[in-house]
Amino acid sequence: MPCSYVLANDNPDSTWRLKSPVRFKIMQKQQAKKYIRKVLEAAFDLKAFGDLVRELVQKFEEKDDAYSGNLIPEAYRTHVSHYRRIGKYTDPTGEAMDILAVQVTEVAKLERTRTALRNFVVNRLKKFGDKQYALVAFYSKEDDGADWRLSFVKIDYEENRNRSGNINIRQTL
Repeated sequence: MPCSYVLANDNPDSTWRLKSPVRFKIMQKQQAKKYIRKVLEAAFDLKAFGDLVRELVQKFEEKDDAYSGNLIPEAYRTHVSHYRRIGKYTDPTGEAMDILAVQVTEVAKLERTRTALRNFVVNRLKKFGDKQYALVAFYSKEDDGADWRLSFVKIDYEENRNRSGNINIRQTL
């Protein structure tokens, strides 16, 4: 999924455009950087994260789906307390991307279980509409969201021809 339209400087006078469905803002490059830095360096806040996503994408179908307990696959329950599907973004080519906020069970999981967390997101993408992309905020209540991570998860496919001439498709992340 191309990302050039997310935050684009298409104007020679260094004006950056951040678009949202409700309003259109034109920010100078430094203002845009300051806004993004402010959100990303602060403790995780669901509303601030949603606002940032609204500023970065043109159309954003908001959802407020919360999942916990038995709705989290058993293989991931030691890593994930609960998660929210904040919404879905569809780019101009029709590719859909889920926007998720995932609360991990402890702050150490943010660093030590990146692969398991990525696999959790891939599992969710496949379960809900076979999407290929997700923008995910991982945070922990253990430190009140002070240490959180923003990840873009993309499922790619690789085609290989084996010795007998058959084509094998392999998923890569």
